[in-house]
Amino acid sequence: MTHNATISIAAKWLDDMNNASLTEAQRATARKNYTELIATAGFPNRPDGKPWPTARRSRPA
Repeated sequence: MTHNATISIAAKWLDDMNNASLTEAQRATARKNYTELIATAGFPNRPDGKPWPTARRSRPA
């Protein structure tokens, strides 16, 4: 998930789900979208089944 909610679809529905200024129907649609229709997946493993190494910063030589 991104830190900037304006570019995260899941965060948009979460915000709409809790937004008191929206109608109950709009909040219900947002709740359904967030809880039932959005799915996330982890990063896949390498072809040999081992997890990918974590990203590291390289230092200049």
